[in-house]
Amino acid sequence: MTAAQQTKPTDAPNDNAPIKLEQDQFFDPWRAPRTPKARTLVADVTRQVESYERHRRPRDRQRKQKDQAVFEATIAAIVCNLAHAHLSDHKEGLAVSRSNRELGVKSRYRSPVLGKKFPEALDLMASPEMSFVKQRLGYRNPLANRNQQTLINVGPRLKNMIVERDLELSDIGWSMDEETIILKATKEDFWDPGAWIEYEDTAETNAMRSQLKQINAWLDEADIFIIDDRNLTISGLDERERRLRRVFTQGSFERGGRLFGGRWQPMGKHERLRKLEIGGEKVVELDYSQMAPRLLYGMVSEKPPASDAYLVPGPADPTQFRDGFKKLFNALLFTEKPLERKPQGTESLLPKENIKVLVQRLRDFHQPVAHFFETGIGHHLQFRESQLMLEVLLRLRDQDIIALPVHDAVIIPASAEQSTRRVMGEVFLEKVGIEAVITRTPSLDPTQGNVLPLLYRDS
Repeated sequence: MTAAQQTKPTDAPNDNAPIKLEQDQFFDPWRAPRTPKARTLVADVTRQVESYERHRRPRDRQRKQKDQAVFEATIAAIVCNLAHAHLSDHKEGLAVSRSNRELGVKSRYRSPVLGKKFPEALDLMASPEMSFVKQRLGYRNPLANRNQQTLINVGPRLKNMIVERDLELSDIGWSMDEETIILKATKEDFWDPGAWIEYEDTAETNAMRSQLKQINAWLDEADIFIIDDRNLTISGLDERERRLRRVFTQGSFERGGRLFGGRWQPMGKHERLRKLEIGGEKVVELDYSQMAPRLLYGMVSEKPPASDAYLVPGPADPTQFRDGFKKLFNALLFTEKPLERKPQGTESLLPKENIKVLVQRLRDFHQPVAHFFETGIGHHLQFRESQLMLEVLLRLRDQDIIALPVHDAVIIPASAEQSTRRVMGEVFLEKVGIEAVITRTPSLDPTQGNVLPLLYRDS
């Protein structure tokens, strides 16, 4: 039985109700130094730990280059986690695992810091001679609602170094080595999130990762702020809140591929317009309107309807049912079998007609691309959309225009609207073969009035 498995005695009464322990704050293996000040601190600690290791137990041979890099990253992660906890006034300790079963799991999505050598690095740093770490080993607790994992706190020696070097929270960031190219399996059902799949790197995946690393490095340096108009505060986004990743679906690098991860993405459209600032400016949001149908028409080299692709002719005013036909159109692209009922949430958005009648109306209106319905092509269209958006972001970066992606839209400083429209139009025409329709999200700011969506067709 290891020390981490020993049961700790307790004076708590042994009644039927278990002691409820608060949730632990967990160690983040991706934390890393962000500034020269923090990197110098990490380098100093690493040098001292290596010197102590050589003195205490000389190694037969030097670590391999890869193992040495992991060892240094492990020291850096421990130092940065403890420094962040200390500067955040978190005194309860950070939970870590010392289990070989857990630390032995290898995955491209896991940090190499959490390997079988992790406890060895902790023990070196927690030794009395080093005193960089204070460590309370985990224990089984039959009287509580859970067992207690090992907790680590900043040691006196590291605390002194943090104070002496005037370290701040802004000096601590995250490693750029976290995997940004995610491959997910096909979902079994609606509730299945899709397992993350291990894969072998190719020239293609390496190129995608390199491309995304450039964009993330660009966003890391941008002046992006969120305004809290209620509390009259302005806060910057930290590195992780800016960091983007591409998520591919259905086990294929030609399905999905959309960008996720930015703090701005879960925000509502109007909340983004109200709260975000880029480079000290208010923002606007431009998106590719009617993306899916226009991609399909481009694939067959046909002209899309002159009017809005979702304004399906019928006995009633087409604008009344635009949102419903948009949802139905997209549902037909993601299913691989005939629809038996209206898509969820569209009952009040569509005419009171049978689903087969509604689908046929869409087929008649979009005859050149109707053969794509019920083929599951929607995931591939998302991939093509993501390729467009990556190209747009890279070209805007070359023009020093900060752009925050939201699937088929970008959030940009207001002064960059016309330049961004031009780039988006050029990319769409080059890659799809037809003109783009670009709209601006209307503002609901009463001081600006209602700004109607603006259409743009590249000439």
